[in-house]
Amino acid sequence: MASLRSSIPDFQLANPIYIGATATFFEVDINGVKTTTLATLYSGPTGSTTARNPQTLDGDGKFEAPVYIADAVIAEISGASVASHDTGVIQVRGTYKGNYIAAAIYSSSDIVRDSLTGDVYVVTNDYLAVSLAADIAAGNLVIMVEISPISAVATAAAAAAAASAAAAAASASSASNAEMPTVPVIHNYVRRNAANTQYENRTPLQMNDDAAVVAANISSAPATDLTAMTGRTGNLTGGATITSFITGAAGVERELTLTGTPTFTHDAASLILPGGVNILGAAGDIIRLRSIGVNQVVCTHYQRANGGLTVNTLTQPTLTLKQSAAPTPTVEGDAQWDTDDNVLVIGDGAGQKIFAPLPAGIVAGDLLYLSGAKAYTRIPKGLAGQRLRMNPGASAPEWGGGIGAVAAATSGVAIDFTGIPDGTRKIIVSWSALSTSGTSPPMIQLGDAGGIEATGYVGLASTSVASDDVTLDSFTTGFGVNSTNHAAASVLHGSMTLLLVDPATNTWVASLAGASNLSALSGGGSKSLSATLDRVRLTTLGGTDTFDAGKVNILYE
Repeated sequence: MASLRSSIPDFQLANPIYIGATATFFEVDINGVKTTTLATLYSGPTGSTTARNPQTLDGDGKFEAPVYIADAVIAEISGASVASHDTGVIQVRGTYKGNYIAAAIYSSSDIVRDSLTGDVYVVTNDYLAVSLAADIAAGNLVIMVEISPISAVATAAAAAAAASAAAAAASASSASNAEMPTVPVIHNYVRRNAANTQYENRTPLQMNDDAAVVAANISSAPATDLTAMTGRTGNLTGGATITSFITGAAGVERELTLTGTPTFTHDAASLILPGGVNILGAAGDIIRLRSIGVNQVVCTHYQRANGGLTVNTLTQPTLTLKQSAAPTPTVEGDAQWDTDDNVLVIGDGAGQKIFAPLPAGIVAGDLLYLSGAKAYTRIPKGLAGQRLRMNPGASAPEWGGGIGAVAAATSGVAIDFTGIPDGTRKIIVSWSALSTSGTSPPMIQLGDAGGIEATGYVGLASTSVASDDVTLDSFTTGFGVNSTNHAAASVLHGSMTLLLVDPATNTWVASLAGASNLSALSGGGSKSLSATLDRVRLTTLGGTDTFDAGKVNILYE
């Protein structure tokens, strides 16, 4: 068997004081004293591939790859940023851990045992156990002592001995084939065995099982003959109406599986059925009958093949609660119906608990709020990015806000965002790498149901550069995004925040913050619309230059 190896734990973790150091490993004598003989290092826990000695530690001050030893060593360190020195004795690790356990933590050279086969394995790495098969396949376990072949030989020998004994017993039994067995235990039975070679004792339970063979089919008839069955169970064929069964002594049971559609007719004396009603059979149904006298049976079990009811469908009674226009039950559990508000009111011993029905049309994701003391109202689930808020009349919650779809500013003279809902108080228009085909600066315009408004804006836009050169321009047809210093080469990044100042006059203010590849951008302004805002447009001054690069989007709330 190969020598037990373990990895050298020293120098497996980064240590800056050992960067580029040389570690030379020497064998130790029986007293643990370093010798002058270089130790043999290995590249793996098994195999004959050796590793170089000495080892040069890498740029992190550790081994480039794990190093393994089969005997104790001492390392001599030199060339590091610390004085040359020796390590202590580095021992080969290895501890017997008992039976292998999944999810246990094992260290290199630990020894474990397979509780099923008795095989003994050595651990090759520090790792968290998964399963015996997976760990062997991953190379984390290597067979050390193989017990299973020995067990297999022992098992085979035992089986051969048992077979020999059985053959001898069979030979002895055949010699006395005609002899009766010893006197059976009281209430036991004697029969010939299945091979008809000898007699054998049978307990009542065994005899019961012996009788549970499937009999030949019997046909349905007005008086179906159960005495013709050769076993306890069998198939009932045909679709005749059965009014009685021919039976023997009381206590005999038979179970029939229907292959047709017979009708069983209830008779209080001779054919007693559940509920005292007739049963219309179907293929696959199972009926169990017990004789209570000659030609008298009771149905003890009926199982529908489709899982339905045995007899006719039951009629459930109608339940009517106490009701009034304003019920106030106080007795605990007293349930009454409120006819005015259509809610259930239940007393709790001191007052009332009210249970209101869910609104019609409710689906997953909807929200409910109380629109009255006894009524729920449904708020359909909102869109991505929306927030729950109070409506303008402060009478009910509603969804508000949202995120628009990113628009590519690669063509056209205008990019519109429409469908902004009523109640919006804040809009942020943002752009990235925005560029136009000419020198007309981009600008933002607002609109309502009547369209985009291109007049009535009061605002300024300015650009500034490192030389303190500031350009300030006024805009009356929109909110400027850049000054007239705009060029086709300008690439703009930034955003404009729009805030509703006065809902009564639909007055909005704008604030610009951004930059280009040429200057810093700032500005602002105000605009009163003729109606509620529902759209925003990004265009260019004059509306002739087109967009040729960039992305733009809006967020509103």
